[in-house]
Amino acid sequence: MSVLHIDFRGCKTDEEMLEVGREAARIERENPGLVEIIDFTGTAPGIEWQERLHLRGLEHRKKYVKCAAMLGIRGVKKYTLKHYLEVSHDTTIRVVDTMDEALALLKRVVSSDP
Repeated sequence: MSVLHIDFRGCKTDEEMLEVGREAARIERENPGLVEIIDFTGTAPGIEWQERLHLRGLEHRKKYVKCAAMLGIRGVKKYTLKHYLEVSHDTTIRVVDTMDEALALLKRVVSSDP
């Protein structure tokens, strides 16, 4: 199983996060059908970054990403994100608490392929 690890840990500004996101989007376009771990541990995405994520989010993921596990989201942001994913019917991404949960989720998705 090939996994793209989009690692936002250590990003301090929206611009740093946008740069990581741009590179991830490039890799996704070049390798459609990826499974991903998106790690926000220890970061605090700003409003600009969150708006760009939502604008690009659903349609881009449907086109290029098979499944993504997102970790490092806590508290109200975690609740809000889970609600957004539910109402947008985004089935490509799941919020998890640990790296082990992320890997288990992606393994289940990959092994369920015909």
